[in-house]
Amino acid sequence: MFHLLQTDLSKAVTDVNSAGSYLPVALQILLVVGLIASWLGERSLLRMWDQLLGRIPGVGLVYGSTRSLGEAFLNRNSEQPFKQVVLIPWPHPGMWRVGFVTGRTGNALHARLGEELEVVFVPHTPNPASGFVHYVPKRDVIYLDWPVEEGLKVIVSGGVVQPAEHAIVPGA
Repeated sequence: MFHLLQTDLSKAVTDVNSAGSYLPVALQILLVVGLIASWLGERSLLRMWDQLLGRIPGVGLVYGSTRSLGEAFLNRNSEQPFKQVVLIPWPHPGMWRVGFVTGRTGNALHARLGEELEVVFVPHTPNPASGFVHYVPKRDVIYLDWPVEEGLKVIVSGGVVQPAEHAIVPGA
Protein backbone atom coordinates (compact mmCIF):
# COMPACT_ATOMS: atom_id res chain seq x y z
CA MET A 1 0.00 0.00 0.00
CA PHE A 2 2.81 2.39 0.87
CA HIS A 3 4.55 1.45 -2.38
CA LEU A 4 1.42 2.46 -4.29
CA LEU A 5 1.22 5.67 -2.30
CA GLN A 6 4.86 6.44 -3.06
CA THR A 7 4.38 5.66 -6.78
CA ASP A 8 1.26 7.83 -7.02
CA LEU A 9 2.96 10.66 -5.15
CA SER A 10 5.97 10.56 -7.44
CA LYS A 11 3.68 10.59 -10.51
CA ALA A 12 1.72 13.51 -9.12
CA VAL A 13 4.87 15.49 -8.44
CA THR A 14 6.59 14.76 -11.76
CA ASP A 15 3.51 14.91 -14.02
CA VAL A 16 2.14 18.38 -13.35
CA ASN A 17 -0.14 18.27 -16.40
CA SER A 18 -2.12 15.33 -15.09
CA ALA A 19 -4.76 16.71 -12.69
CA GLY A 20 -6.37 13.26 -12.37
CA SER A 21 -3.25 11.82 -10.71
CA TYR A 22 -3.97 13.75 -7.49
CA LEU A 23 -7.23 11.89 -6.91
CA PRO A 24 -5.72 8.42 -6.19
CA VAL A 25 -3.17 9.99 -3.84
CA ALA A 26 -5.87 11.85 -1.94
CA LEU A 27 -8.00 8.71 -1.67
CA GLN A 28 -5.06 6.66 -0.36
CA ILE A 29 -4.22 9.30 2.23
CA LEU A 30 -7.87 9.40 3.32
CA LEU A 31 -7.89 5.59 3.56
CA VAL A 32 -4.79 5.52 5.78
CA VAL A 33 -6.10 8.32 8.03
CA GLY A 34 -9.47 6.55 8.27
CA LEU A 35 -7.85 3.25 9.27
CA ILE A 36 -5.80 4.95 11.99
CA ALA A 37 -8.82 6.88 13.29
CA SER A 38 -11.00 3.76 13.42
CA TRP A 39 -8.25 1.85 15.27
CA LEU A 40 -7.94 4.66 17.84
CA GLY A 41 -11.71 4.88 18.17
CA GLU A 42 -11.97 1.23 19.15
CA ARG A 43 -9.36 1.62 21.85
CA SER A 44 -9.84 4.71 23.91
CA LEU A 45 -6.73 6.76 24.57
CA LEU A 46 -7.19 6.43 28.33
CA ARG A 47 -7.29 2.65 28.11
CA MET A 48 -4.13 2.67 25.97
CA TRP A 49 -2.41 4.98 28.50
CA ASP A 50 -3.52 2.66 31.32
CA GLN A 51 -2.06 -0.37 29.57
CA LEU A 52 1.17 1.44 28.75
CA LEU A 53 1.77 2.52 32.34
CA GLY A 54 0.84 -0.94 33.61
CA ARG A 55 3.57 -2.54 31.49
CA ILE A 56 6.45 -0.41 32.76
CA PRO A 57 8.42 -2.41 35.36
CA GLY A 58 8.15 -0.86 38.81
CA VAL A 59 5.79 1.87 37.65
CA GLY A 60 3.00 -0.60 36.86
CA LEU A 61 2.64 -1.78 40.46
CA VAL A 62 2.63 1.72 41.92
CA TYR A 63 0.31 3.07 39.22
CA GLY A 64 -2.13 0.17 39.58
CA SER A 65 -2.32 0.51 43.36
CA THR A 66 -2.71 4.27 43.24
CA ARG A 67 -5.36 4.00 40.55
CA SER A 68 -7.34 1.47 42.62
CA LEU A 69 -7.21 3.69 45.68
CA GLY A 70 -8.17 6.74 43.62
CA GLU A 71 -11.15 4.87 42.18
CA ALA A 72 -12.18 3.92 45.70
CA PHE A 73 -11.99 7.59 46.78
CA LEU A 74 -13.90 8.90 43.79
CA ASN A 75 -16.49 6.18 43.20
CA ARG A 76 -19.78 7.52 44.53
CA ASN A 77 -21.90 4.64 43.19
CA SER A 78 -20.50 1.80 45.24
CA GLU A 79 -20.15 1.36 48.96
CA GLN A 80 -17.85 3.88 50.64
CA PRO A 81 -14.41 2.24 51.12
CA PHE A 82 -13.76 4.15 54.34
CA LYS A 83 -16.39 3.32 56.90
CA GLN A 84 -15.37 5.61 59.75
CA VAL A 85 -12.70 8.08 60.86
CA VAL A 86 -10.69 6.85 63.84
CA LEU A 87 -7.65 7.63 65.93
CA ILE A 88 -5.13 4.87 66.55
CA PRO A 89 -2.07 4.91 68.79
CA TRP A 90 0.95 5.42 66.55
CA PRO A 91 3.97 5.34 66.65
CA HIS A 92 3.63 4.59 70.38
CA PRO A 93 0.96 4.84 73.11
CA GLY A 94 0.02 8.42 73.93
CA MET A 95 0.40 9.65 70.34
CA TRP A 96 -2.51 9.38 67.93
CA ARG A 97 -2.88 9.26 64.19
CA VAL A 98 -5.98 9.76 62.03
CA GLY A 99 -7.03 6.71 60.04
CA PHE A 100 -10.03 5.17 58.34
CA VAL A 101 -11.69 1.88 59.16
CA THR A 102 -11.81 -0.13 55.94
CA GLY A 103 -13.22 -3.34 57.38
CA ARG A 104 -12.92 -6.06 59.96
CA THR A 105 -10.57 -9.01 59.80
CA GLY A 106 -11.69 -12.48 58.90
CA ASN A 107 -12.36 -15.24 61.41
CA ALA A 108 -8.96 -16.91 60.87
CA LEU A 109 -6.98 -13.85 61.96
CA HIS A 110 -9.38 -13.21 64.83
CA ALA A 111 -8.93 -16.78 66.07
CA ARG A 112 -5.15 -16.69 65.69
CA LEU A 113 -4.66 -13.42 67.59
CA GLY A 114 -7.46 -13.99 70.08
CA GLU A 115 -8.98 -10.53 69.87
CA GLU A 116 -11.21 -8.51 67.60
CA LEU A 117 -9.30 -6.27 65.20
CA GLU A 118 -10.16 -3.37 62.94
CA VAL A 119 -8.47 -2.90 59.58
CA VAL A 120 -7.38 0.75 59.53
CA PHE A 121 -5.85 2.59 56.60
CA VAL A 122 -3.55 5.39 57.80
CA PRO A 123 -2.80 7.77 54.89
CA HIS A 124 0.33 9.85 54.54
CA THR A 125 0.25 13.64 54.66
CA PRO A 126 -0.28 15.43 52.26
CA ASN A 127 -0.86 12.59 49.77
CA PRO A 128 -3.62 10.30 51.05
CA ALA A 129 -3.18 7.96 48.09
CA SER A 130 -0.33 6.28 49.97
CA GLY A 131 -0.20 5.09 53.54
CA PHE A 132 -0.13 2.07 55.81
CA VAL A 133 -2.65 -0.64 56.61
CA HIS A 134 -2.76 -1.49 60.32
CA TYR A 135 -4.55 -4.30 62.13
CA VAL A 136 -5.48 -2.56 65.36
CA PRO A 137 -7.10 -4.17 68.41
CA LYS A 138 -10.61 -2.80 68.64
CA ARG A 139 -10.02 -1.77 72.26
CA ASP A 140 -7.26 0.64 71.11
CA VAL A 141 -9.35 2.41 68.47
CA ILE A 142 -11.01 5.74 69.20
CA TYR A 143 -14.00 6.21 66.89
CA LEU A 144 -14.63 9.79 65.79
CA ASP A 145 -17.92 11.20 64.57
CA TRP A 146 -16.23 13.00 61.67
CA PRO A 147 -17.40 12.68 58.08
CA VAL A 148 -14.77 10.93 55.95
CA GLU A 149 -14.26 14.15 53.94
CA GLU A 150 -13.33 15.99 57.16
CA GLY A 151 -10.78 13.32 58.03
CA LEU A 152 -9.25 13.64 54.58
CA LYS A 153 -9.06 17.43 54.96
CA VAL A 154 -7.13 17.02 58.21
CA ILE A 155 -4.65 14.69 56.53
CA VAL A 156 -4.17 16.66 53.31
CA SER A 157 -3.74 19.94 55.20
CA GLY A 158 -1.16 18.46 57.54
CA GLY A 159 -3.44 19.12 60.50
CA VAL A 160 -3.88 22.82 59.74
CA VAL A 161 -7.57 22.31 58.99
CA GLN A 162 -9.49 20.80 61.90
CA PRO A 163 -13.13 19.72 61.71
CA ALA A 164 -15.86 21.41 63.68
CA GLU A 165 -16.63 19.94 67.07
CA HIS A 166 -17.86 16.39 66.65
CA ALA A 167 -18.56 13.77 69.24
CA ILE A 168 -16.25 10.88 70.06
CA VAL A 169 -18.21 7.67 69.72
CA PRO A 170 -17.18 5.22 72.47
CA GLY A 171 -16.43 1.73 71.16
CA ALA A 172 -18.58 1.96 68.01
